[in-house]
Amino acid sequence: MRAAAIAALAIAGCTTAAAPAPRTPPGPSSSPVAGPDLPSVASRPPPPPSPPPSPPPTTTIAIRYRAADDSWQVEWRLGAPAVALHFDRGAPTARARDWELAAGLALSDADGELSLRAIDGQPRSSFAARIPTDDDSDGRRPPSHLRFADGSRAIFTGALAADAELCRDDRCRPVLRPRRWTLAADGMTIRVLTAVGADALTWAEPDDDRRGTYAYVGVEAGQVSAAATLVVDRALPRWLIAATEAQLAAAIADFSTRTGLAPAAPPLVLVATRPGRGRRIAMRGRTLPSLIVLEATGDWRRRTATTARLWRELVVHEAFHLWNGGLARRVDPRDEWLSEGASSFVAGADLRAAGALDAVRYGRRLVAAANRCRTTLVGPLYGEGADAAYYSCGELIQAVLDRALGDRGGVMALYARLFAEARARPHGAYATSDYLGLAAILGADPEVIAQVRAVLDGGLAPDALTTVRALVARAGVVAKVVGGRRPRLRFVRWQAR
Repeated sequence: MRAAAIAALAIAGCTTAAAPAPRTPPGPSSSPVAGPDLPSVASRPPPPPSPPPSPPPTTTIAIRYRAADDSWQVEWRLGAPAVALHFDRGAPTARARDWELAAGLALSDADGELSLRAIDGQPRSSFAARIPTDDDSDGRRPPSHLRFADGSRAIFTGALAADAELCRDDRCRPVLRPRRWTLAADGMTIRVLTAVGADALTWAEPDDDRRGTYAYVGVEAGQVSAAATLVVDRALPRWLIAATEAQLAAAIADFSTRTGLAPAAPPLVLVATRPGRGRRIAMRGRTLPSLIVLEATGDWRRRTATTARLWRELVVHEAFHLWNGGLARRVDPRDEWLSEGASSFVAGADLRAAGALDAVRYGRRLVAAANRCRTTLVGPLYGEGADAAYYSCGELIQAVLDRALGDRGGVMALYARLFAEARARPHGAYATSDYLGLAAILGADPEVIAQVRAVLDGGLAPDALTTVRALVARAGVVAKVVGGRRPRLRFVRWQAR
């Protein structure tokens, strides 16, 4: 329509009669002439400026830690009345039923979405609850809290992040608003990433990244180094603290060099410990923007080759997530097979480079990953419900492509291109299609890429054991099938490149 209008004006300009010769413009003392019914142009007042748009109300989430009963008092102050809150993470914990709600409120999980509602349906400007400390995990969700043996605690803000529900034209939905957080804990140090306070701390949540973080309350202000800021549980054995600091520094320096990208600031690293059952040990970790959380469960006092190897693998795995989850993001939740698989592969390769795994033991590691992949993957790897196979199948695919790109820098060269191109995009994200496209550009065998695509799109069917055996062969491992009630692969030998 606009182009047609412009064309019509152009034609009209060409077909009208020639304009009369211009007249001499009036002198400086001249003024426009006004008719009897028209006001003078010179005397017409300018229109008043439009008022700036009002900023949206800010949601303040105020938290107070109560050491006496190890609980958290939370109040959501909305800035404008609403009948309900919608939580970012759906159901942040299966134990939300343990929350003590303020009078007149009720929790709802309709359609898998957790919300906190006014029972009477009347708008209110604040909602409140008391939440006991709960450091258990629901599946692969981050725990709502961390317990430290020295009495410190941490709370995951993503489990409490919520937006007000507004209704218009009989349609109700959460409305995103700026969020401001406050945390108070009498007599304790509070840390949120680089911000530190005594007794209380206030911070704003970035509008473009609502993944949340862990806020720490405790007895440590943190050990600041060039590589990271460590806040460690005082109950941790000294060897584990020293190993964490050294391995983080080495990993961050190595990844920065090999990818050409470095974190904008040293990350905060929270290292906690909690008692276990008997002599068993366990560990877990998670990475959020500029933050790594590591937990050692059980008795880690003795440093052995096994405990040192396990801890090193955890540290390196989580450190690489600063790149494939922080410096660059996943486009889709289904791309998590790539981020988890890459971190698992990089951690295994680090153990091999450090001499913690020789060629034979590394080959066995890949065969073990193949066996886990076969038993956990149902349907396509790039699909809903495949999260149980992300680590094992993902690591196996990274090993396959690392070997396919061996004379071109391996998958680390691919990661460097992937992250750099993601950061050049407005959303800063990468997808599985980007990864496979770069593998082709870097010269990976088309047959290898086709084999990987088949697992991503269709899974391991019809013969899962044959498929994973072919993948480990592509990764340079010779394996044979062991019969029995549950046939599986067994490592035979490692083939050098």
